[in-house]
Amino acid sequence: MLNTTSLEGVSPKWRGPLSERRGYARKRCLLSAKIEFNERQSIMDCVVRDRSDKGMRIKLPPPAPVPEEFDLHVVDRGQKYRMRVMWRVGDDIGLVRQ
Repeated sequence: MLNTTSLEGVSPKWRGPLSERRGYARKRCLLSAKIEFNERQSIMDCVVRDRSDKGMRIKLPPPAPVPEEFDLHVVDRGQKYRMRVMWRVGDDIGLVRQ
């Protein structure tokens, strides 16, 4: 997971704006979703703010603890994905599909 407090030791290639680091375009959206983990014993609401073929950015009120891997049910689309956390900044979490 990306350390958001320091860029020490990070390649200059990865120091620019996020849009320049990503090899694929994300589309802005506003979709209702649920994070499901612990064999569906734990479910949390969130909002998908943008998405691409490979991942998503969700917004989740802090200080919500989220595991590194979980199922994301995009309620508005009736779709479920296995996701892995790539980065966290404030209440934004960047995800990649498994």
